[in-house]
Parts: sequence; C-alpha cells; structure tokens
Amino acid sequence: MSLRDPKAAPPSELHTYRSEDEGEEEKPMMQACYYTKYGKPSVLQIGSLPRAKLLAPDDILVRVHAASISPIDYKRREGAYKLVFDAKWPTIVGYDMAGVVVLCGADVKKFNVGDEVFACVPHDRDGTLAEYASVPERAAAFKPKNLSFVQAAAVPISSLVAMQTIRRLKLKAGQNVLITGGSGGVGTFALQMARNIFNAGTIVTTAAQQKEHILTRLGATTVVDYTEKQFEKVVDDMDCAMDCTSEAKKCLDCVKSGGVVATIADTPPPEAMDEIQDELHTSSCCLGIVLGCLSYSMKAKARSKRVAYTYVLVSPDGKMLSEIAAYCEDGAIRPVIDKVFPFAQALDAIELLEAGHVTGKIVVEMATNAAQPESE
Repeated sequence: MSLRDPKAAPPSELHTYRSEDEGEEEKPMMQACYYTKYGKPSVLQIGSLPRAKLLAPDDILVRVHAASISPIDYKRREGAYKLVFDAKWPTIVGYDMAGVVVLCGADVKKFNVGDEVFACVPHDRDGTLAEYASVPERAAAFKPKNLSFVQAAAVPISSLVAMQTIRRLKLKAGQNVLITGGSGGVGTFALQMARNIFNAGTIVTTAAQQKEHILTRLGATTVVDYTEKQFEKVVDDMDCAMDCTSEAKKCLDCVKSGGVVATIADTPPPEAMDEIQDELHTSSCCLGIVLGCLSYSMKAKARSKRVAYTYVLVSPDGKMLSEIAAYCEDGAIRPVIDKVFPFAQALDAIELLEAGHVTGKIVVEMATNAAQPESE
C-alpha cells in the first residue's frame, strides 16, 4: 500500500516554500516520534524537532490531538518502499491524525482557525505522530461530529483504502465478496462498508476464531479461521475479492470467472506503473520490469481463470473523507480501536502493532498543551 498525492508539488517545492514573514529567529520546536535511518524499532526516537509549518498557500497547520499508526508506517521504516519513496530524514511516523486548525495558508478556502479536522497526509509530507502537522487542504475534512479526536484519528487511511478498493472491485448490491484479514484496520472498515453501504450479499472474511463475534457484528456472513483452514479450499463462487494479507494468488481460487481480485498488499502488476511513476526516484521502466517479473505468475493465473487482477494505491482525498465522515455520523461505519496509548508510550504502541493480531486500529493520544503558533 502506498500514499500518493497526484496534485502535490514536487518535493523540491515542498521543502523550499517559506512564508513571507519567516525570519532568522530561533525555530519553534515540537515533540515528535521519528527516525533518521531505516531499520528495526530501535531506530525510533521521541524528541524535539522543528515545528511543522505551512509548506504551501493551500496548507493548514493542525495541532494534533490524536494520531493512529498503520502497517505502512513500520514497513516504510524498514525500507520496504525504498524504490518508491525518497528518503527524507528525519522521518516522522504516521499518516493519520485528528486535531484543530491553528493556521491557514492564504489560499485556504474550506477551513478556518479553530475547525476540528481529520486527515491522511501524503507520503511526501512529515508524519502525524507529532504535536503539529502541516496538511494540504485537499487532504483534510471536518471531523465527524459524533467521534472524539481519538476515534476520528483511527479513520482516515484505513477507511480510504477500504472505500477506494471496494469501488475498484465495482461491488454491486447482492454480490458475494471475500475480504481477507477482516480484523485489521482496513478489514474492519471494509466489512462495514460492504454490508451497510454497498449492500453486498455473502461477505466472507478470514481471521482467528476468537474474533468471529466482532467480525459478524461488523458485517461478515462467514469467518474462516485461518489457523485451522486454508480459505482458498473452502471458499468459492465469490464475485470479487479484496486482498489485505498478501494472499492475492489464493484469492484467485475463490473468485468466479469474470470476477475481480484487488490487492492492497501483494505484488503490483506492471499496469500499476501508470499510477505510481510520479512517486519514483528511479527509472519507471526499471521498476516496471521488476514488477513484471514478480507478478508474472499472478497475472498468468488470473488470465487462466478469467479473473481481473488489480492493485490499489490509496490516495489522500479530503472529498472522500467528507463522505466517510457522513457515513460515520449516520452510523453506517465506525472505527474499531484495539488500544489507545499516550504519546509518551508511542514506542510501545508501535511495538504492539508490529507484534500483530491487533483488532482494528491503535491510536496515540497527544498532549494538547503545546504552545500555540501566532503566525508563520
């Protein structure tokens, strides 16, 4: 899974923008969770960094009240996306956040200081596990009125992935869908959306037996215990499948001819290059060849079964987040939170996520007594 902002300025622009009244005075600081090289959790640290600032005229500066973490955070830290993301040190952890707008760029039209917002930031921006985050206006939305900051912080990236993938599947009312990894952050949203928004027929998911109760309440018709059964041997006749667990090839065995398998976790086919080439710091041709080799057997199997195979790259999307906020307020979907940590225990939160078997999301709650910026 990758984060891209198709309208974002090139990194050189983002990192050189300065507001007109920026002087040479000492930079204001903020607390953040970050790393300065790829590696294991031991490279993470909590400390002071220069406070986030407006990087473009259509940015908002948000005082972060809560941030959630996702598998993409530790995969990126481990260097799994070296060919896609340029390294920028220090790298602040996190894509999701909820907080209060404290500054607006000159071109911001939707938000005002004091507004409560939530957002998923593009990958070329600093992360959200910090006291402040700079967010493009187009990536943010008003926080759902019925959710706390902690609850809202658990929503953005996972709900966007779920919504964009289900729409790629073109799931229709009454159709049968397989969603692997239903107890994860993405899976818990996908189950609710498939049931309550897209009105799917049979919804099959995979999870450990002890999670069956919560997943059926979220919308699953059948939960296959992956510790006891191989789902590809007991699930068939699906109209489509959403792979959240790097098991796309197995999903192909479960989908009928003419169906679709969309993955967010397995090898992208070469066709995905059209979507990701703007993110590369290496030759798109080179990476395209690599993807072609890695996905050859997957594509061959999909062709033999007459099933479409596609890869979804999630895009930060404030308009879609507004739609998702409305679904939250209507009760159609809700975030599932496994555990909430104070910011001082952010490293423990990341350790728990990496240990696996989390149900839903892990959220880090920030202290909200950080000094208020007066101007940029």
